[in-house]
Amino acid sequence: MTQKYLFLIFSMLITGSTYANTEVVEPPLIRSSYQSENVSYDIVEIAPSKKFLNIRVVGYGAAPQSKELSLTQKKLMAYRASQLDAYRLIAEQLNGLYMLSSTINNDMKVDKDTIQTSVNGTLKGVRLMNTEWTADGVARTIAEISIPQ
Repeated sequence: MTQKYLFLIFSMLITGSTYANTEVVEPPLIRSSYQSENVSYDIVEIAPSKKFLNIRVVGYGAAPQSKELSLTQKKLMAYRASQLDAYRLIAEQLNGLYMLSSTINNDMKVDKDTIQTSVNGTLKGVRLMNTEWTADGVARTIAEISIPQ
């Protein structure tokens, strides 16, 4: 019985054949999409049982206006800020946004109006697609994540 398996493995190595099933993969079919200024959604159907939600965001980062930093340091900081902005936008879309607001009125007029927002989450599988620079020195990073539905 062992000789049969050895012969089978040996014949597979010589002929290059395997018993693995091969299937034809068709290009993904976009079922629906939504787009705003910084965020776009695509529901992609790869097979009838496999659907993914693609979220694509655009993050922006401006260089600080400091005389103590070199031009290279400013560009690196803007580049990183645009990446973090893109991550934050994806986390907001996936996990939601916590908002805290406070308004102080005095004599029927608003004295102080404060709005604080925060987002918390762990991201895995985010792809940083492209980073480009605008004419005024702002870094623009496009990031995308695909989530099975």
